Amino acid sequence: MVSDSLCFLCDSRASIEKVPGEGGQRFDVLCDGDCPQYDISRLAIEYLAKYPIHREGALQSIKQIAASGRFPVVRVRGISHQLWCTSREDEAKDKR
Repeated sequence: MVSDSLCFLCDSRASIEKVPGEGGQRFDVLCDGDCPQYDISRLAIEYLAKYPIHREGALQSIKQIAASGRFPVVRVRGISHQLWCTSREDEAKDKR
């Protein structure tokens, strides 16, 4: 299911779709603005809503990841709930 909404990083219009097999915890975002296509977790969405000051840093990180030819993902990690930007490729390596 695709919904028209706003990008979580830049507030431009975006198409947002649940990532299949992830139980509604991850979303694929196709932004109409300057953001590359990215994957974001529900926890990261909540984190950015609570701490919008981190949006610009996350946006710069995902642009760098996309420029290197990898698919950007935005997550929250650790006990301290730190915002973390990586790639699907690196995330898959970490799961091995």
